[in-house]
Amino acid sequence: MDKDGDGQVSCADLHHAILTDGDMPFSIDAVKYLVRAFDQNGDGVFGFEVFEPLWNSLNEWRRLFDAVDIDGDGRINATELAHTFAQYDLRVSPNTLDNIMKKYGIMPSWERFSRQFDNGCVPPCPHPEMDLECFVCMCSVVRQTCNLYDKCSAGGRSQMSRDEFFKAVTSMPQA
Repeated sequence: MDKDGDGQVSCADLHHAILTDGDMPFSIDAVKYLVRAFDQNGDGVFGFEVFEPLWNSLNEWRRLFDAVDIDGDGRINATELAHTFAQYDLRVSPNTLDNIMKKYGIMPSWERFSRQFDNGCVPPCPHPEMDLECFVCMCSVVRQTCNLYDKCSAGGRSQMSRDEFFKAVTSMPQA
């Protein structure tokens, strides 16, 4: 994977590995997002000690996504995401879940959405969904948020619940 042999994995190296070995059609922007989430010193490259947990997380998140995407359409909705969170004993309010879906989800294409309403009725506004790429980016943020909350709440120092913390994080503008 280390194409230039410098002992470090770059965004380009990871992108190639995800596309070929991981068979996940992620954009380079999503890969950069993941690198920022796992890169411990912020230099944009990392060695095996960071690559291994990142790769393992990617594979776990893919298995989780495939398990939650019951109809196999390559998208999950808010209900499926709530079920996923519950499996990990991560309780978030409906408002926080809505924030997460709006921030990390994508709107279904109008053509795909409107096919469901061939009876001539005007369909309601579609709700955001997550494809695998969106789901993985969201999972990396949830991982970081949980770790940060655990550090902040160690010793009972936190003045807010985990849900309030998640709500605050997911309400921040995306970089």
